[in-house]
Amino acid sequence: MAKHTFTRKLAAIALTGALSLTLLSGCVKNSYLVVGKQTVNMPVVMKVGSHNVSMEEYRYFYLNTKYQLDGGDDSVWEQEGADDKKELLRTHVEDTIKSNYALMDLAKEKGVSLTADERKSISDNLASIKENYESEEAFEEALAQNYLTEEVYLSMGEMSTLQQKLTEKLTGDGGEIPMGDDVVTQYVKDNYVRAKHVLITSATENAEQVANEVAQKAAAGEDFDSLISTYGEDPGMTQSPDGYYFTKNEMVAEFEEAAFALPENSVSGVVESSFGYHIIQRLPLDDAYIQENLSTYTSTYKTAKVYEQIEKVMDGYKVTYDKNYDLIDVDTVK
Repeated sequence: MAKHTFTRKLAAIALTGALSLTLLSGCVKNSYLVVGKQTVNMPVVMKVGSHNVSMEEYRYFYLNTKYQLDGGDDSVWEQEGADDKKELLRTHVEDTIKSNYALMDLAKEKGVSLTADERKSISDNLASIKENYESEEAFEEALAQNYLTEEVYLSMGEMSTLQQKLTEKLTGDGGEIPMGDDVVTQYVKDNYVRAKHVLITSATENAEQVANEVAQKAAAGEDFDSLISTYGEDPGMTQSPDGYYFTKNEMVAEFEEAAFALPENSVSGVVESSFGYHIIQRLPLDDAYIQENLSTYTSTYKTAKVYEQIEKVMDGYKVTYDKNYDLIDVDTVK
């Protein structure tokens, strides 16, 4: 049920995931933007505040996000709704890049920086990765598969370490963000919901009719777990029989909005999303569950609170674009 995380909150500060890649190259390619058969030179794609965003950096986020949206199937961009997807792609990439630079600027404001040893450790890690390849050609192939350059990798490594240090500064002993089990528990109670649902996928024959019948049964008081067992097509309900616990921007929008709007211990009508048709039951949060998962919620709380400060920096940025920026498209970025 979790949606693609193309939201400002979840896209930002996601640098460590990028660093799980173990494929790099120091090679620099010049034909990143090709329109027709002509290469367009765009060394700086945009300026975010005082920061120049290189084509190499922009390309990395653009092509990786594109792949998350289309799964490698370019025909997606010829289907209905493609223009909206393209706008989502651009917005997500821009917000991710802005959040990275906002992280840097916030860290500087808070007196957080990398030491020489930390920078050396990141460089040494790159050197170690290079040694794993038998040839320069294999190294370059790895680059082609992951849209990386050496400079982008090193930059992400520095961002990831900076993020960790900034979070420790703001949430550690004496930090300005309130911490403690009681604080995190209240944060969960204020920002999370718990919900079950019966999902009738769009592929089901007469899906909408079936969903309406299930909604009528639920409204009449039939046991909701029995309805899930009989009609439900979400395997996650088997894995999470007590329901999903989630906050904003973690689920597909229609499901999330309906769940948050429901009073506790009530059932929705039919809610349609890209997954199909949902009948949702909102349940009270379980205190024991929250305490059992408090370490996870503490990490989520830290990320959310640090991001609130990063977002304030982002909102203050002026963004300007290269004169050829509008040439950037799913079939021109290579």
